[in-house]
Order: sequence, then structure tokens, then C-alpha cells
Amino acid sequence: MTNMANGSSDGKHWNSITKGVFDFVLITLLTTSLFYTVITSRDDDKLWEEIVPIIIGTILYPATLYLFELIQSMVRNIKDNILLKRRQVGGIHHIDTALLRSDEKQPKKRKAVSKSMMETAKKNMVSWLGYMKLSLTFMMHNSCLTIILWDSFKLILWVVTITYWRRDSNTDDWNFSLVPVNIYRLHFIALSLTNTELCLFILGSTEIRDVLGSLTFWVSLFTLPPVAIIAKYLFCSPFSFFNIYWMLGFMIWIKGFLIMDRIINIFNFGIERKSHRLWRIGFGIFLVASAFASSMYVLQGIHPFKEETNQFVYSLARFGEFFYFSFITFSTVGYGDVTPKTINAKLMSIVFISLMLVWVPYEMNSLIQAFGGVTRISGHISSWGSMDDFIIVIGDIDPIQLSSFIFKIYYAGAKMKIILLTNKSIEKYDLQVDQAKLLRQSLCIIKEDVGLNGYIDILHTVKINRASATYVLSTFKTKDTRKTDMKTVAKLISLKKFGYTGENLLIQFCSPIGPQITLPDFGHIVNLYRTKMVIIAKHITCPGIITLIINLSLTHNAMMPKDTNEQHSQKLPHLYKNYLVGVSKCLRIYEIPERLVGVAFETLCSNLYNRHGSITIGIMHSSGLNRVFQLNPAGKDYIIKKGDRAILIADSAYTKSMQQDIVSAAGTNSSYAMRDTIFNLVRNKWSEEEDDGEATTGGKSDNDDDHADRSSSIHSNQDGNSLIPVDLGELDSKPDVNCMVVSSITFACRYVYEHSSLPVIAIIGYSDFILQLLVYFEEIKKFNVVLFEREISSKLPLNILLRFKNFLAVIDGDPMKKSDVNRAELQKACYIYVLPSPILGDPEESEEDQDIRTILIYRHIKSIMQGTMVSKLSNEGNIFSLVELHNAANVTYLDDRKWAAWNVFDKRLDPSFSYIHSFEYSMGQFISDEMLYGLTINTMMTEEDYTIYRILLGLVSTGDANDKNTGIEMMAIRDIEGFNKRTFGQLFDHLFSKMNKIVIGIYRVGVVPMESCVICAPPSNFLISHIDMAYIISNNNEICKL
Repeated sequence: MTNMANGSSDGKHWNSITKGVFDFVLITLLTTSLFYTVITSRDDDKLWEEIVPIIIGTILYPATLYLFELIQSMVRNIKDNILLKRRQVGGIHHIDTALLRSDEKQPKKRKAVSKSMMETAKKNMVSWLGYMKLSLTFMMHNSCLTIILWDSFKLILWVVTITYWRRDSNTDDWNFSLVPVNIYRLHFIALSLTNTELCLFILGSTEIRDVLGSLTFWVSLFTLPPVAIIAKYLFCSPFSFFNIYWMLGFMIWIKGFLIMDRIINIFNFGIERKSHRLWRIGFGIFLVASAFASSMYVLQGIHPFKEETNQFVYSLARFGEFFYFSFITFSTVGYGDVTPKTINAKLMSIVFISLMLVWVPYEMNSLIQAFGGVTRISGHISSWGSMDDFIIVIGDIDPIQLSSFIFKIYYAGAKMKIILLTNKSIEKYDLQVDQAKLLRQSLCIIKEDVGLNGYIDILHTVKINRASATYVLSTFKTKDTRKTDMKTVAKLISLKKFGYTGENLLIQFCSPIGPQITLPDFGHIVNLYRTKMVIIAKHITCPGIITLIINLSLTHNAMMPKDTNEQHSQKLPHLYKNYLVGVSKCLRIYEIPERLVGVAFETLCSNLYNRHGSITIGIMHSSGLNRVFQLNPAGKDYIIKKGDRAILIADSAYTKSMQQDIVSAAGTNSSYAMRDTIFNLVRNKWSEEEDDGEATTGGKSDNDDDHADRSSSIHSNQDGNSLIPVDLGELDSKPDVNCMVVSSITFACRYVYEHSSLPVIAIIGYSDFILQLLVYFEEIKKFNVVLFEREISSKLPLNILLRFKNFLAVIDGDPMKKSDVNRAELQKACYIYVLPSPILGDPEESEEDQDIRTILIYRHIKSIMQGTMVSKLSNEGNIFSLVELHNAANVTYLDDRKWAAWNVFDKRLDPSFSYIHSFEYSMGQFISDEMLYGLTINTMMTEEDYTIYRILLGLVSTGDANDKNTGIEMMAIRDIEGFNKRTFGQLFDHLFSKMNKIVIGIYRVGVVPMESCVICAPPSNFLISHIDMAYIISNNNEICKL
């Protein structure tokens, strides 16, 4: 499979050298011609009178650029402080502003010990230059206000200047003798401003084609001396270089037109497309007509020497006539309203009329479509330069799915275009179009279908065979996912009949569609439904595994800001601060260098952990023609072979010392090019407010010891016998043998369940997914299930559920009534799963309404369970829970804690911020299809990523008949024989050396029932408690194919 990054390291090095040479040659040419033009403009000026204005302009532009960035930053601070005043959270910077703050410190990273001072200085210089280039890139991206200011200054200056030009006939040359000396000085500054702007733009661009593909660059270039020099020798030899620069001043209008279009696109968020198009047409016609009028004034305007009218009034009147003629010319499609008299004027008229013949109909067509037509395409199919770097996404996907693609490519640092072929309306993706513009990602959306009765020729148009990768996706945002998957299969058949090889094809299904229905050996398949089913089943036996797996799949640094304000830090829950310790860990794959070939796996694992804090969980290697992986081969005498790769859990912001000292990325992990600089800079916003004391050491809170005994009592007894109370009391009459409808869990354990000792799962709600989940539970035979909802027995087809009568019971009751919850004895379940119920509720109910109901039910039941268990302090097992929502951003409404800064962060950057840093997610008690889709997208971009997806599935394996691997398991620390240490590092060494088990995290149970936290790979000095549970990987896992 094609790697999605921009080539190998050698190619990147060569591109950097080429770009550097290009920048040097172009900047040297521009600056040299600038000095030559200014020095030769007047014979009477002294040298310092010409050099000083150039220096002033060179300093003035970056100073103004920084000043505007500072003002924008202050405005955003005021705005965000007002927004978050009642939440006691400091103002949030936009991501671009955070990059530009001079008081921001660069990310602190561990560095390898340098061999010499020269090497240290070189590394510091490279780091500083990279930081400055990144800042310059974002500054130029936000330079619209600066450009408007100085272009307005240049335009006014040019208009004032032409009032001093004189000639009696349009066949005569302009006479510039009346222009004051001070006007020359101001033009020197204006010319220096333009040159500085262009030089900074060139330096801030990452590739040569970014420079050459910019229309603003070419328009600005026409107002600079190199073009003036060419024009002098070709057309205007009697004039000086500076006079020709004056005569090309009308190009400022054209540049204003381009800047106007850019600004309208930037501020298009929330504006209707109709208004957007009207502004474009209105401003565009005015600016282009002004440019035409200005050029005609220069080419055939007259201003007699003996004219007695005020020079400004006379010039303005003549300009108004040309503006009128140009406007009439455009409105009548250019038939004879202007009579150019010179050859140059005729050529200029042809250029402008041709421009309007193309641009005006295009904009009018877009306006008509905005008012009632159907847009067939958004963006451009082709890109500047080669078409090799693009991906194609096919399917009627939900907008959130497209957003995940945009963010994934952004985090990967890939310079790629996304082409989406969908049958949905393009207007549904307006927000994603804005997101792509904000993150500067190239996006093209085409309304075409390649399935049955589709337009197959579009595959020729987009050159699908040249795509770096193709994705055929189903959407999970539909009532009938099976129907959507069937359409996806039809699209796959079209691709195969078209002749697509499928080598770089990745497919995602969202329903229990069987692999026999899909095309064999055609692409890589990811099934969102299967992933969800397996991970929920694993979550029941290993609480918190969902949060652990989602975080391991992230390809960006998800670190939370750390509070140094002691007063504010005390308000953060202790469990949540523990969660933050491991939130930045992710799954990574590295190629093991040849010098480590022959080393035992145990040695490699110990060295990586003791020296770098990275946990090696397995090995990838080749077996014949197949690639395979094995989780934890410790104790099986596995020796590292050539070509092996280490599977690690490491910091997303990995260190250079780790890469150089132990393992080498060797270009195999390029899709994980982290944007750590951006997120670290954002996090530094809170560096003066957050305290990382406890979060990094993992120390216990003051009230841990006070409640340890109570928590241990609640958590200690987890066997199945606790599900049947000692005092059964008076029960209802024994139901019919085929009846699954009961009144309580006790009743179900006595008369319904075949194996009453199995743990009970209480499911509140029902959807089509639950039926398939029951089928899966029937296969693994590890759980008893109870369905609890209002009138559920009358609304569900119980005849279909009879096949599960050995482990399934149904209880009628309103989850919003405390009496019904207590009657059902939900506190006797080990696990509670709350989800939306589209089948049981109102068919017209929206996803938002379903989420609201689910949130209230979960909060109500959690409150009852916590109150019941704490008050009774019974010996019943602790209750673990899971809540599912349609919209992942709604997770913040599951608790009453004040919003953190990341929860109100700009969702246009990444919607995952809404749940990655939420409290309920940190407890491992939240799931959403959006989260799982993000997991699949994070592991579908390259072959290496797909390998990670297979490894993650191995980690959540339940060890059923079809899969002998047990994946991640849980072990109570108090049950570890001979272990009485206090830190995570000591726990890791003990389990690995004594039991060949690899511990990858901690599940910490709080003192309050149904509260906990997931801590992934904490540091070695992290303090653990005897009531903690450890996530471990045993050495009984078999070899798995990729």
C-alpha cells in the first residue's frame, strides 16, 4: 500500500535543498531589481535618500503584520473571556494566534545528550528555524488585514500620483516632471513594502508549487521591478524603470480583487451561500471595472498642461468616464462602448473583456445554483502540479466522517487533495468545506454515484488509478445500515468492473454484512459494526477498555493543559488528574535496527521501558508470504530477527533519543507525523493556570485512605454468587418456561438464566445493534442479560428473542422512575449499558432528542445506584457502566462539572476534543459511533495504519472459539502474589520478570460507585493502590495474520 506521506527522508531533504535554492534566487532577484529601480528613478537624489525609504518599508511590513496579530489575539482573548467568564476558564486562543505569541515557550522535549557543543548548537538552530518558519507560515496565512492596509495606502498614493501626470494627446508620452519629490519617497516605501510582502510569502511557503500556484504572487510580481524592467525593453523604452512601475499600478485593483475573494471565503462561516455569491459578484465587478478604467487612463487618458480645472477634480472626472465605459462594456459583453486608440489599449481591452467573459458567467451560474440549482461540484478536481498526491473517498458518508478524513490528513502532515464522490447534496458538507479552508487542506466534492445506474465515467475524470488510496465507505448515520452496505458493495463491483486493482483500496462497512457477500481479495475491509460489538463485549470483562483503545489509536497529541494554579487544581477530580497522566500515549510501530538482531524479546522489552518508558507489547515479522504479529511472546524464547518491527505504547511526542538509541522509524511510521508543536503551543496557554504536580506523580489524594476500606468493601466481591441475594424474600409465581418477562434480576436468576452465576448485564434501551450483540453473546457464553425499558415486552418481538432465553430476561419499567429501577434491582447487575432507543421511542424523534433522553436516564440511574450502594455498603459487586450517544460532543452533559477549556475549543479544528478530555470518557464509561469511526479512520490511511487496526482488534479479543487470543485482561493488584511495591515501574518489572505478563495501564476505581479512571502506560514513578486493577497482556497469545 502506498504511504501517504510526502516521500522518503532523502526525497524530503532534496526538496528542502531545492526550495532553499529557489527562495534564494527569487528573493535575490527581487531585492536587487528593487534597489536598481529606486536608485535609477531620479538623478538628483542622494543615495541615502533612496536607501532609507527602502529600509523603512522593509521594517514596516513585518512590524505591522505582528501588530495586527497582537490586536487579533487581544480581541480573541476579550471575546473568549466573556464567553467563559462564568465557567472560570481562561480565554482560548485560536490555533493560529497561539503559534504567533512571542511569549509562548517552545515545547519541552527530552533530548539526546549531544556529543559536542557544535552539535547542540546545530540542533538548537534547526529547532529555532523550524519554529520561526512555522510561525511565519501562519502569520502570512492571517495577513489579510496587513495586506488591505498597505494595498489601500499604495492605491491612494497611486491615484494621487496620476493627478500630476500631464500630456496633451493620447499619442504623446506621459510627462512626470510635476510629481513632487515626497511622492517619490512614499513610492519607494510602497515598493519596499510589496517586495517584503512577497519575500515573506516565499519564505513562508513549504513548497515551490505553493508559490507558483498563487495568483496573488503573480499579481504582486507585476507591480515589482523585474516585470517593469522587461516591460521597459519590450514596450516603453523612453521611460525609466520607476515610471513603468507607476504605469503598472492599476494591478493593485486586481490584487484587491483576489484578496477580497480570500477574505469572503475566510469569513464565510455561518453566511448563506447566496449572500456569499452576491458579495463576490458585486465587489468583483467593481474592482475589475476599476482596474480596467485605471489601465485605460494610463494608456489613452489625457491631462493637458494648461488645464485650469483643479488637477484632482479633472483626473477624477476622466477616471469616472473610463469607469463608466468599462462598466457598460462588461454589461454588454464588450461590444463597442470603448474605442481603444492605441495598440496597447486595444490589447489591454482584449485581456479585460476576455476575463469578464469567463468570470461573470461563472459567478452568475454559481449564484443561480445557490438560489435554486443543484451544485454538482465544489472545489477543483485538478491541483497545481502533479496529480499523484490525492485520495478518493466514495460513498454517501455523513459530514462527520469527512471531517475525520480532513483532520487525519492534517495531523499526518500530508500534502494531499481529498476528492469525495457522493450522491448527497454538496450543501450538506458546507462546514467541512470551511474546515478544509481553515486547515488549508485541498478538498473537492463531486455529486456523482458510481453504483447501480451511476455515472462510471467520473472514475476516468478523477483518474482513480493514479490515486494514492481509495476509500469506499458506508455511513453509520442511517436507520438501515444494511441497505447502505449493499449500496457500498454495488460501488465495489463498479470499481472492479472498471479495472481498479484494489491494491490501495480500503472498505468500511457498518452492518453485520458477511464477508462472503463482499468481493474476495479486493481491498482491505474494516467493519464498524464488528468493531463495536467486540469492543463492547470486551469492555464488560475489562471496564475502561474503550477509552484505552481509542486513545491508543489517536495520531495526535491529546494532552490536556496542566494547571499550576493550586486553587483551581484542587477543583479537578483526583481521578481525572490521574487519567491525564496517560492521555498522550498511542500505539506505534518501529523497525528494529540490525544491530539488535539476535536479542531476546525480553531484553528488548526491558531496555525500551527502563530507558525510555515505552512498553513493547508485541512483535511484527514475516512468515512466508504473509506478515504476522504476536502479542507478548515473552517466555517463548523469541529472538529478534532481521526485518522485525516492535509494537510499542509510547508518548505521541516521542523523543529523538529514543528513535536514535533503540529503534529507527526508517520511514515506516510517516503517517504518524505529529503536529505536536501546534498543540503544545495551545497547551502553553494554560501553563500559568494548571498544576501538574499530582498528575505526573500519581500521588493519592488526601481522602483516599479515609475511604479505601469502604471502596474495597464495595469492590471486593465480584463473583457471580453476589447476584442472588441471601434473603430472597417473597417472589412472584414461577413464570412459564418460555417466558422471559420478569419483575426483577433476582427473579431472572432463579427462573430464567440457565447459568445464574454468570455476571448480569443490564441494558437500558434497545436498537437493532442489541439483537446482533445478543447473537455475539450467544457465541461467547460469558454473560447473562436483562433488557429494561418502558413497555419493552409489548414493543419488542419476543418470539425472535426466544432463541436467547437461556441468558436473556426482559423487565418492563420506566428508567426515569426510581420505584421501577429499585423494583428491577439494577444494583444487582455488574454492568449497566444505556443507549438510545429509536425502536421503542417516537419514530419522528431526532437524534438530539434521543441523546437528551439517554443522558437523563443515565444520570438518573447512576444517581440511584450510587446512593443505594453507598448507603447500604452491601457486599454486592461494584457496578460498571457504559453510555452510548449519537453525538459524541454531548458527552459533556453527562456530568455537572464546569466545562474545561478543551470542551469549548473550536470544534472546527477537531471534534474529538469534545470527548477526549471529558470526565465520563476518562472513566471509560462512554461510547459513540463517531468515536469508533474515528478509530477506523485513524487506522485506515496507510498499510501501517491498517496493521495498527488489526493489532487493536487483537487487543480487544475476547478469546472465543474463533479467536484463541485473550488480548488485554484485567488483574487485581491485591491478587498478585509476592508483590507489595507502590509504583507502576515496580509492578511492570515484577509481572514481566515473574509471570511473563506485560502491564500497559491501570484501571483505578474511585471511592464512589460507578466512578473510575483509565490510566494508560503511566510513568514508572506513578503511585498505585492495592485496590487498583492492572491491564495486562499475557504470553498465551497466538500468532495472527495481518
